[in-house]
Parts: sequence; structure tokens; C-alpha cells
Amino acid sequence: MTTRKTKKRRFFMKFDHILSYRIEELKALLALTAAEHDFDFQHPSVLYVSQKLDQLIIKAMQQKKNCASAL
Repeated sequence: MTTRKTKKRRFFMKFDHILSYRIEELKALLALTAAEHDFDFQHPSVLYVSQKLDQLIIKAMQQKKNCASAL
């Protein structure tokens, strides 16, 4: 029988995996977008992808903090 703690741990592990995958996707997209715009890091498209990546990294950090405190 699985405990509530085990179910929580499985949920956080799956969520962590999804976030990690999405972060890697955005990192690759950021590199491509920057290259497309001659590494102009002030270009709106580069800034947009960079900000989305930042948001996901923050979400992942918060999730890890929450996971540690929940276990």
C-alpha cells in the first residue's frame, strides 16, 4: 500500500522531470533565437525566450524547495 508521502514524492519527481525537460527545450530555443538575431541579447524575441526560461527556472527552484519541506 502506498502512503500519502510516497504519492507526493512520485508527483514531485514527475513534475521535476517535466520541468527539467522544458527548461532544456527553452535553453536550446534561446541559443537558436540568439543566433538568429546575431546574438543581440536586447532583441525582443531573445528577451522573451530568456524571460520564459527564467520563469521556469524559478518555478523549478520553488518546487524543489516545496518538495524538500513536504518530505
